[in-house]
Amino acid sequence: MKYVRRPTGCVIRASGRDSLSFLQGMLTNDVRAADNALGQTAFHLDSKGSVIFPVTIYTCSDAIYLDVEGETSDVVMNALEKYLVMERCKLECATKTQSGVWVYGDLLSMPKHPFTALGGGHVYETSLGTESLLAMQQRRSDQPMWLIFGSSQALNLLFDELGAIEMPVEWADELRISAGIPAGTQDFSGMLAMETGVVERTIAFNKGCYIGQEVVARIDSRGKTHRSLYVIDVEGAVGLDKVIYCDDKVVGDIRSASTVDGATKAIARLRSDAISSHLTVNGVPVNRIRMVQ
Repeated sequence: MKYVRRPTGCVIRASGRDSLSFLQGMLTNDVRAADNALGQTAFHLDSKGSVIFPVTIYTCSDAIYLDVEGETSDVVMNALEKYLVMERCKLECATKTQSGVWVYGDLLSMPKHPFTALGGGHVYETSLGTESLLAMQQRRSDQPMWLIFGSSQALNLLFDELGAIEMPVEWADELRISAGIPAGTQDFSGMLAMETGVVERTIAFNKGCYIGQEVVARIDSRGKTHRSLYVIDVEGAVGLDKVIYCDDKVVGDIRSASTVDGATKAIARLRSDAISSHLTVNGVPVNRIRMVQ
C-alpha cells in the first residue's frame, strides 16, 4: 500500500433541514442524486458560469460532505456562507486541524481498525485509540484509492501498522494525468463549466436553478464551446512556459503536468479548432491529444 500527503484541500460538512435545498442552489449537479461510492462531482460557479472550485459530494443520513481539492476551508466556507440567509443549514469544516492523505489500495479490507460507513452513506470512519480517521473513496486514478483525513499522529500510526510507503506528490500527479482525470482548482478554476470536458458527470441539466445556470443553459443550447480540456503528450519537458502555440498563435494553456524520463503528459485547455494542428509548448512538439475522462 502507498500513500501521498495531499498538499491542499478540505472537507466541509453541511447539516440541517435545509442543507440539501441550499446546496442544490450552489452546485451544478443534482445533490439529491448523490449516491455514488466514488462521490458525485460538481462545480460551484460564479454568475458568469466560470468555475470557482470543483466539489465532490458524499452523502450520509444526517449530513452532506463536500470535498474540495486545492482550496482551504476558509475560502470554501466564505464562498458558500455569503448565500446563507434564513436557511437552516450549518456549514463546518470537518477537517480543520487534520491532514489529508491519498491512500492507494483496498482500504476496506484492512483487518485492524476497520472503516465503517457513517449513516449508511459513502463517508467512512475508524478509530485509533482516542483518535478518529475520516475516509472517502476517490476517482483520481485508474486504481482503487481513498482520501483519509486525521491527525498526523493517527495517520502515522495507521501507516506504520500497514507498512505503507510514502510517495511524493509528483507520483500521484503522474498516475492521475496518465489516467486522463482532471481534478482540483489547478485544473478547473477560472474556466467556463462547459469548457471542462467533464460536463456529463458534473452538470445536471434537469435540476432547479443554481448560480451560473443561465450561462450554462445558454451555451448548451448553442451546442458547442470553443475550448475544452484535453490530455496531451509532449516530447520533452515543458519548462516554465506552459502556453500552447499553433505557429505563433496562443491556442491553449497547461493546467497540470507530469514529466517522466524527459516526456511530459499534461492536462491542457485547448481551442477545439486547433487540436488537429501542429502544436508546441516552449518549442517542444505536442505529439498526442485525447479527451479527459
